Parts: sequence; structure tokens; C-alpha cells
Amino acid sequence: MKKTLTMLAAAALVAGCDAGAKVNGMASDGETFTGTAVATGYWDASGTLNLVSNRGLTCVGTYAYSGLGPNGKATFTCNNGETGEVKLDGNSAIGEGTIGTRRITVRWGSVRS
Repeated sequence: MKKTLTMLAAAALVAGCDAGAKVNGMASDGETFTGTAVATGYWDASGTLNLVSNRGLTCVGTYAYSGLGPNGKATFTCNNGETGEVKLDGNSAIGEGTIGTRRITVRWGSVRS
């Protein structure tokens, strides 16, 4: 767990220096998302999140990890009025939650297709 947290912290530092860590996601109806997570708070592992779907949906929001633990939360609003919330698991770099009424899974730091 400590190694994973160190890797995430390093990714957050790098994200603050360039375009950010890559994020990929998929909603339960097959809509796919790509985007970036850009660190803005190095000590609290927080930042901004931007997602764009293969169907033209654009979502922006923030993320933050809680305390020294590996878990956190991302919240965002999309250009169609939908909102989303994803619980983040820093141990696996995977987050699960909802976007509107659909389920969504995101992977942080993964390579875009």
C-alpha cells in the first residue's frame, strides 16, 4: 500500500508539471471517457478532473484523497447537466461511482487508446 501511495504522489507531482495524469473511464451503457487529472494540492492529493466522452459529453470537477489513506472522491458536472461522483481507491488506481443514473468506472494513470 505504501508503494502505491508513493507512486500516486509521484504521479500527482508530475501531473502538476505538465498536462496531468491520464484518466480513462466507461459508463454502464458503453460510453467511454478520456481525460486528465491535474494536481493542485500536493499535500492533500487534490486537483482538477476533466473528462470527454466518445459521445461528446464534457465533464469537469475536482478530486481529493482523504487524509493519509488511499481513498478519495471525485465529483464533477457535465455539459448536459448530469453530475457524477466517483469513490477513488488509491491502491488500485480505480474509481467507481455514478454519472447521472449510470454506473461509471475510471482508471487513473492508464494509457489512452
